Amino acid sequence: MASCIPERDGGNRQRLPGHEGIEEAWRNVREAWDEYRVQADDARIVGESLLVLGRIYARGARSGIEIDSDWSAVVQFKDGKAISAWDWLDHAPALKAVGLSE
Repeated sequence: MASCIPERDGGNRQRLPGHEGIEEAWRNVREAWDEYRVQADDARIVGESLLVLGRIYARGARSGIEIDSDWSAVVQFKDGKAISAWDWLDHAPALKAVGLSE
């Protein structure tokens, strides 16, 4: 499975392939943030994708910067296995990714 973590402005994306990539992504999260909470308010299957809409709160480990924002994710499946995961600090890109609108 590949995980891709978009920047807030939709710019540089980091592709982290395989299980090792997922482990690296979460290791990076734990190092960067003292607090990191994601709240899923809505989760549904759309085609072969899982769409999750919610909110995120995080506080930087060194900077103390806080994020309190909408959050969304799309996990794509093939043959019953997760093959990619993307997340955003907005709902619109995730809805668009699965062919829906707000």
